[in-house]
Amino acid sequence: DEGEAAHSGVLELSRRAVVEKQIGEEDFETHYDLGIAYKEMGLHDDAIHEFRMVMKAPGREVLCHTMIGLCYSEKGQQTEAISQFKKALYVEGITEREQLSLYFELGIAYEKLEDWREALYYFEKVQKRDAKFREVERRIRALKGALNASGRGGNGGGGGGGGGNGSPGGRRDEMDEGFEGLVDTRDEAET
Repeated sequence: DEGEAAHSGVLELSRRAVVEKQIGEEDFETHYDLGIAYKEMGLHDDAIHEFRMVMKAPGREVLCHTMIGLCYSEKGQQTEAISQFKKALYVEGITEREQLSLYFELGIAYEKLEDWREALYYFEKVQKRDAKFREVERRIRALKGALNASGRGGNGGGGGGGGGNGSPGGRRDEMDEGFEGLVDTRDEAET
């Protein structure tokens, strides 16, 4: 029923307005917590909205790009997820742990796109820095097996990079390090 759907939409907008009015735009910690709660409830668009608000907070840009990327990934929008992860890699002041986690998330996103070569490229970047990170070696073995079995790189034999200097992530090797355990539990839940 259209009337019911319209009423539901109005209620949703009202709920968001009430929540935002109560917590204020500058209360970054509360907006971040709300974003996490929305993400866990599967309300990805609301979560993305909250993380975008928090992105203005000093020192939170990498974390917010990462969380937005994870929301897009959970929505099945891998291209948007990849874009967010790459934006995070270029934020000034990124830590080595943040870089490491972002490379790992890029590997997962490319895996979901079945771009095996690009996924392998990012997982190998992680392995070079921390071979024990989130069972990256197991993922690399599986990808190499898939590549050998298929004789191609995924996505039609892929000109998507393949790990050389022309790969999108290969431009900034000084950024090859990590992300403070933010999403470590996510991988465990997948296995």
